[in-house]
Amino acid sequence: MKKNIKTLCLALLCVVMVLSACGKTDSEFNNNDFSWKNMQLGYDAQPYFTSIIQDFVKTEDGYHYFDRTSENANKILMFFDKHLKKAVPVCNKANCSHFSDDIECDAVFEATEPVNCLTYYDKNLYSCIDTFDSNEAVYKTCIYRISPDGSKREKFIDLFSGNIEGISVFYHRGYAYAALNVGNDKLEFYKTKLEKGAKPELIKSFDGYDITFYDFSPYKNGIAFIYMGFQDSNYEEIDNKILYYNPETGEISELLKDIHADSFRVVDDCIYYTNGKTLYEYDMVSNTQKELYGFDNNVFLSFDGKYIYGDTRVSGLDDISKHYVYVLDTNGKLVDSISIPSDFLCYFGDEDYLFQLVDMDNDFNMLDESVIKAFDKSQIGTGKHEWIVLPGH
Repeated sequence: MKKNIKTLCLALLCVVMVLSACGKTDSEFNNNDFSWKNMQLGYDAQPYFTSIIQDFVKTEDGYHYFDRTSENANKILMFFDKHLKKAVPVCNKANCSHFSDDIECDAVFEATEPVNCLTYYDKNLYSCIDTFDSNEAVYKTCIYRISPDGSKREKFIDLFSGNIEGISVFYHRGYAYAALNVGNDKLEFYKTKLEKGAKPELIKSFDGYDITFYDFSPYKNGIAFIYMGFQDSNYEEIDNKILYYNPETGEISELLKDIHADSFRVVDDCIYYTNGKTLYEYDMVSNTQKELYGFDNNVFLSFDGKYIYGDTRVSGLDDISKHYVYVLDTNGKLVDSISIPSDFLCYFGDEDYLFQLVDMDNDFNMLDESVIKAFDKSQIGTGKHEWIVLPGH
């Protein structure tokens, strides 16, 4: 049991909730409770992308994303124009090849400095990069600011230094939140204002064993997330619950406990979560719970403001022909099931597109014969499942 939990936790170490920006200051946005129907692009989180591998972010007129399919493991920053339905490298250099082995290309991020957790805020892209500081002779996890055209890249915030065993980072309404493991018996929860040179501020320390925070969902004016850990060093009693952080009061409270949740989303006053193969709905007003749907395999959830999505890849399928993304309405009615011929994770997506990393030769090697595909969600419920292949480099 401990090994399975640890595997899931490691897969979820880099988690982010995505921001987009329209060039407004925080004061120009309303600070009302989060609403799926009235999401503020540039301020509110975008929890419709997967929190397992956060390579995609919605920006103006399309999406920026990291293409991780190059054979040398370097990443290429790309932009997919949702109107033209075309993807291009984010580099304006003349006569540039834009190949992944060209480190002079503005779109290339070298594998020696892992880049994760892409987001977009205040007219710029932001991403976490693990880098070695030669002056201080120490490894650091930093937030870098990147111009949308790729021409500028600068270290923006130093988050943590040293031998970091596990860190989760996510963003919402002008702050970066980080859950940092200190040894195996403590987790520290920080927030950092998205301003150049800002320092992390400790919110709270949690005592327990192998604690992790994962899967995040905006709720009211704050954030909700899954807490999972063990109460003692024997790793026998799992403490699994959904917590809510209120930035106005600084308090952390329990929304739901003793649930063994794999993933969840908060929609208005309801929590949708999975426990194994079962999808549940918990009504926070009436304090009632009901089963909504039973899947064939364990799934990871997403929500795009209209539909609930369940990706069966999280269950570690032996037969990839059983890899589906199920589409349900909020009443638990199955609307569509999209077959995905790959054992790689679905990135999910917003109300317009679904994105998927596809292993073309099914050899489970992400750097060999793999492509990213886009699915127009207007096809949902029509019986059509046509994908657009995005160019690789």
